[in-house]
Amino acid sequence: MKRKVVQVGPTTLMVSLPQKWAQLYGIQKGQEIDVIEEGNTLLLGASIQPKLKEITITIPSKEEYLGRLITAPYIKGYSMIHLKYKDSSVYSKILETIKLLIGFEIVESTLQSCTLSNISTTPEEKFDVLLRRLFANNVMFAKDLLSRIEKNEDVQDLMEYERNINRIHLFCRRVLQTNKASSMVYTPLSLYMIVLHLEECADCLKHIVTVLGNQQAAGQGKLQASTKELLLDCIRLQEILFRVFGKILNGENITGQLSLIHEHKKVRDKVMNNLQYYRGSALNSAICGRLLGLVDLSFHITEELFD
Repeated sequence: MKRKVVQVGPTTLMVSLPQKWAQLYGIQKGQEIDVIEEGNTLLLGASIQPKLKEITITIPSKEEYLGRLITAPYIKGYSMIHLKYKDSSVYSKILETIKLLIGFEIVESTLQSCTLSNISTTPEEKFDVLLRRLFANNVMFAKDLLSRIEKNEDVQDLMEYERNINRIHLFCRRVLQTNKASSMVYTPLSLYMIVLHLEECADCLKHIVTVLGNQQAAGQGKLQASTKELLLDCIRLQEILFRVFGKILNGENITGQLSLIHEHKKVRDKVMNNLQYYRGSALNSAICGRLLGLVDLSFHITEELFD
């Protein structure tokens, strides 16, 4: 940013401080700040830490508890979340939700209140690492699902993939909301949409695991060959997205990835023109519906990759 130099008196030059920065660090009239000379550069520094962003939430009862009461302020960048409640059984619900919040722990608690605080020392710098992991976990989730189906093994414990993806996606949204991912090659909006779409992809796989797990428990759950083929195509689409994203983060130009994007389109067109997915049993049709939703989401991600 640029600031105009103003003359005050015969020998004094003055430059105004950015209002947003001053408010963040609580700079007041008459307060001293550090000024460091480095050649033709002046570095300004506040000797105090930025104010912690805090919020207090009252939870009327266990029945009215919603996880988003905590995840929403977490995403919006709050450093401390104070929770008040009359029903002490709410605490067990809070413990489940906090498992999704990377870097947050309960630092204070009573029978009718507790405080969640960000105690992480290495968060935002790991953003690109965790975003890559978000892509990778979606690929592994789908691959492990296909492997279990082929071997006719139980799929219920695959839900751990979805829980881990939820944790990473919430953290990524928090970093983007607090404008701490500016070094990435993509705009914050494109990154936000990529994160949301990847979480939605995991939701599609989660619903498949739920439906298939219920059928397996009833001694059923056999999938036709076309359904397995569709899942294999979905895995290929996810792998292509992961490769393109990784190459661009490593400094390669998006135009150099056109062959991969065309391959993605070829697989997608093949899937969308195949009517056999709708001709199977109710189980196969339900699963194919979720997988076709995943195909749509992968297309939306390719749009953001070209941001």
